[in-house]
Amino acid sequence: MKASLKIVTAMAMAVLLAGPCLAQTTLAVDVNVNAVVSLDVTISPISVSDGSWGSPVTSVDFGTLTLDTAVMSYKADNYYAADINISVNTGAWTFTHTTSPVTNGTENLDNHINVTFMQQITDSMALPLAYHSYATSNTFSYVEPSALTKWIRIYYSIANGSTDNPGVSVIDSLQPAGTYTGTVTLAVTPD
Repeated sequence: MKASLKIVTAMAMAVLLAGPCLAQTTLAVDVNVNAVVSLDVTISPISVSDGSWGSPVTSVDFGTLTLDTAVMSYKADNYYAADINISVNTGAWTFTHTTSPVTNGTENLDNHINVTFMQQITDSMALPLAYHSYATSNTFSYVEPSALTKWIRIYYSIANGSTDNPGVSVIDSLQPAGTYTGTVTLAVTPD
């Protein structure tokens, strides 16, 4: 009995010393998260007379302006808000606003249009970014140092003579008649 106890004890010791036989390997785990760089734009007309917002439209179209004979300058029925939702997950990015002149071929209205840039926090709360004429808004840029979603609102309005941005003046009665057109290019670029 003593001999078998020694054998069992010796076997137990041998198993404990040898330990479990174990093999191991390391597996790689790869995940590719696509870069997101998006810019969604919604343009809405806003009534100059009562501040009511109209249904979204596809362009900033001031239509036929009305001559206010009391001050001999042209007025628009609406101004416009362009809501730009920017989503970038790649780090820092730059938003740019580039314009071509609003012209009839010989004359332009670039110093008669207000362009106001706001960083929206909520629909009714915003931080001002810049106040420009259409002319000086060309190549406006906003740099965001981190990967964030931002909401930028740009207001476009015909000069009214009282609340205009620096460098903006009314369209007086001597402005040549005609259809004036221009373009705005909005872009977001990862830095």
